[in-house]
Amino acid sequence: SDSALRYTITEDLAADSLIGNIMQDRQMADSHNSSQYSFRIVPQDGNSIAESMFQVNSLGELRSAVLIDREMVCAQLASCDVQLNVVIQLAEYFEIQQVQIEILDINDNAPTFEVETISQTISEGAAVGSTLALRAAYDPDSPKFGVQFYQPVSDSISPFKLSYSDTDTDEIYLILQHELDRESEDMLTLRVYASDGGTPPKSASVTVNIEIQDINDNSPAFDKKTFDVDVQEDLGIGEVVTTITADDPDLGDNGAIAYRFSSRTQDYYNEIFQIDRDSGEIVLLASLDYESVSSYTLNVVAENLSPGATSGETLVKINVQDVNDNAPEISIETVIPPVDGLPVVEVNEAVSVGHFVAYFVAADADSEQNGAVTCSLKDSSNSFDLVLMGATDFKIVTTHVLDRESVDHYVLTITCKDQGSVAKSSAQELYVRVIDSNDNPPAFDLAVYHSGLAVNSSIGSLIAHVHATDQDIGQNGDIQYGIARGGDGRVNIDAANGTVNLADTLDDNQKWLNFTVFAIDNGNRQLSGEATVTVQIFDENELVPHFTSTVYAFSVEENAHIGTSVGLVKLLNPIFPNFKPFRFEISKTKNTAFSIEESSGLIRSSSSIDREEKDVYNLQVMAQSITNEHAITSIATVTIRITDQNDQLPYFIFPSKRNNTIYINHDTQPAQTIVTISAKDADSGKNSALSYSIFAGDPLEYFTLGQQTGHLVLAQDLRAVDPQKFSLTIKATDQGSPSLSEETTLNVILRSSSA
Repeated sequence: SDSALRYTITEDLAADSLIGNIMQDRQMADSHNSSQYSFRIVPQDGNSIAESMFQVNSLGELRSAVLIDREMVCAQLASCDVQLNVVIQLAEYFEIQQVQIEILDINDNAPTFEVETISQTISEGAAVGSTLALRAAYDPDSPKFGVQFYQPVSDSISPFKLSYSDTDTDEIYLILQHELDRESEDMLTLRVYASDGGTPPKSASVTVNIEIQDINDNSPAFDKKTFDVDVQEDLGIGEVVTTITADDPDLGDNGAIAYRFSSRTQDYYNEIFQIDRDSGEIVLLASLDYESVSSYTLNVVAENLSPGATSGETLVKINVQDVNDNAPEISIETVIPPVDGLPVVEVNEAVSVGHFVAYFVAADADSEQNGAVTCSLKDSSNSFDLVLMGATDFKIVTTHVLDRESVDHYVLTITCKDQGSVAKSSAQELYVRVIDSNDNPPAFDLAVYHSGLAVNSSIGSLIAHVHATDQDIGQNGDIQYGIARGGDGRVNIDAANGTVNLADTLDDNQKWLNFTVFAIDNGNRQLSGEATVTVQIFDENELVPHFTSTVYAFSVEENAHIGTSVGLVKLLNPIFPNFKPFRFEISKTKNTAFSIEESSGLIRSSSSIDREEKDVYNLQVMAQSITNEHAITSIATVTIRITDQNDQLPYFIFPSKRNNTIYINHDTQPAQTIVTISAKDADSGKNSALSYSIFAGDPLEYFTLGQQTGHLVLAQDLRAVDPQKFSLTIKATDQGSPSLSEETTLNVILRSSSA
């Protein structure tokens, strides 16, 4: 682009040589010292070798990283321009500077042949103009210093002349100038020299031994010297790319043609293409990729099968057509370890709107519209936005003020898609961690802490536990406590845990002790908060307990777990978290079912309770001063009623194990009550209310059973029924939740009326 910096160097430039100063050449001198900027080369796909040859230091100096060898990146190319992207960054400032370096060639390579000797054969009947293909010399220098010409040298007059269409050709050719006679001479030897364009020129040579064989006087010939073939890059492996055919006017074996690739084509492309020896079909062996290689030039040779075969050749240029087979690739610049596999960037919650958060590149290897990329940012919080920096460069910036205490991280989704007719897209999630700023002062749990003390309390007595929290984290949230003012020097506080203790004795006539505590964080800009502590001072005569009631009534369900809370007896006296001058106890009785917490007055169950054994407990609870042994003791009566739990099975009165059989006659009239079923349940209320049913033994429904009454009634006329025994399973079920039931058997024996 017009803003790119351009430099020109010559290869063989020593390592760490100065090429240019980006700071100076961009005329970036301003209020900032140049050392405050940072510079780095941003990697580009397919450009790693070129990028490794250069480096940018902290002063913005562009230097060679290694000895510059032009042929590493631009072998045989006329011009050599290396493109670099250099990031320039200072705090929120971020820019990419394009740099173009032209590397000038020197003639530092001589031509080379792959072998010292080439052996060829030709038929004596070969026509004038027949060719022998030789592997051309290779020179990695630029065309100016590459191979410029070839020169054949022979000890005798050679029937061949050397021909080549271009010095940058794959093969050179020996062309027959006149007819051969194997009987006069069966072996020809010549030496071919290749010279480059240097001053003086560099050269190499190869010995060519040509064996003359007997006759085959026509060579295969192609219709064209070059065939152009267009093929889609998604052509399937094994499919035919094209078919190339040659013609030979000879008959029989002398006219039969076999196809092959030239030796160099075979070396380069044998894993990608294959040619059928008989048909000339060129078949694809590996997937094509336009983005990697957009064209291939294959040298196809057609040669006879008969002894002394000659050959013809043509070039097949395969042009790979792009299809949209690549989705955009999103590369995010980050140096922080990933979270759950996601790239991570960090931003301080105190930054202003528009602050830089992250930089990424979205590139698509396809061409034209298939490679044109647009990107969008999905952010449910609307706290971030995407800014286009270049064709494929983007940065993410803040759009709102951040608050770590509300949201400590965000997961953004970057979606990029190309402009192909069937567009492809990619998505990448980015984890944005919000860094804490000390923007929250410590806050106490209470604005005022109330406490109490006996006037004769000893030094070190606990006054209160104050506690503050800070929404910040790390050292910004670390809290220390202190006395801000008041207290008359009679209190001290633990800086770490907020415990306030008595530091000096109290005056006998003192009634109140008031002071202010503070909590301060450990941030660079420290913040603090305050709370008031009010302490009421009591003398011994004021420490007489008074219950809120002389009678308390509680209830607890039977079978409750040991330790279940039953009820709380309370005093009218003020009670503070730190100052509990009274103790509670249950007067000595045979009670083992309940206990009371000495300091709080909470009554709990202390053993398993069974309502069916005892349903009411009457206790006497006493409260007495701890600090005054001669103080009056207060007494309250506590009644605890045991509520029922459905824990008892019904049991039958009739039928019983010893009395479970009745007799009826054939002439017993329907609707007559035969017997009454009776059962009981030791529970109370619904848990003891029973219903009856015939559970089994009466498939033909000869009997009915009153659900509430228990009356067993004959439902049918039995005169046509044979004498027999009916074993009825009777069930009694209570109404508890869940319900409990019991079963028993009643034998009903049907006998004839004459029995």
